[in-house]
Amino acid sequence: MSKRRAEANPASLFLRRLDGARVNGGCDYCTAYHVVEASPYTNIHMISIYHDDWCPALIRMESRHARVG
Repeated sequence: MSKRRAEANPASLFLRRLDGARVNGGCDYCTAYHVVEASPYTNIHMISIYHDDWCPALIRMESRHARVG
């Protein structure tokens, strides 16, 4: 089966143009940034958030996840 581009909707087209972009901000406590990871073949995209290791918000989220998981 050949890989063909997914049907393009406006949101996917916008995210594909930002693929690999680093967007600063998003956390009140550290110098967090977001990275856009857009798929050229599907309409599934990710925006990953990266915090500083010492960030209190990140530590709180990780400890909450450890209790649940």
